[in-house]
Amino acid sequence: MIPLPPDDSLPQRELHDHSAGHKTLVIRRAFNAPVEQVWSALTDPEQISRWYLPLDGNLCEGGYYLLVGNAVGEIRRCAPLRELALTWVYGEFESELGLRFTARHAQTTLELAQGPIPIDMITNPTPELWGLAVNWEMLLSGLDDFLAGKTPPGLAIDWMARLSQEQRSASMTLANALNQAWVALIGNPS
Repeated sequence: MIPLPPDDSLPQRELHDHSAGHKTLVIRRAFNAPVEQVWSALTDPEQISRWYLPLDGNLCEGGYYLLVGNAVGEIRRCAPLRELALTWVYGEFESELGLRFTARHAQTTLELAQGPIPIDMITNPTPELWGLAVNWEMLLSGLDDFLAGKTPPGLAIDWMARLSQEQRSASMTLANALNQAWVALIGNPS
């Protein structure tokens, strides 16, 4: 079977009102990989450390996870290959993060939803400091590279520290373009 091309309508960006106030951001992105591969890349500690950060904890429903140097939280729901829901605690900020997986032949669509989020945390406060939406899109771009076999061998924290100035500049250019898409979506929040 010939894999289907990515859905041209993805990535999709949405903002919804959250029942607890603030907003829920939603990002949908297609990956040219079967759902089993995408699920493993997001839940297997060895794989996630290759494209993001080391992952530790009691990785089961009701257990806790730790993304070393980043976030910690509780795994609320885990339905392999379909859904993962957890709390996301980063410093004093706490929200809910949900991942939904949809298989379509050899392609997987991932829907990421996080909320409640104050509107001022969604976009970049400065070009060098990414907002939550840009951070997630950059991470999903890194996941796409990993799934396509484009990441260097070893731990991501090691090879990211060795990126050239040209690679860092390209990342900043992409992050700023993504930020503009979110700014356009939000409009003038006042």
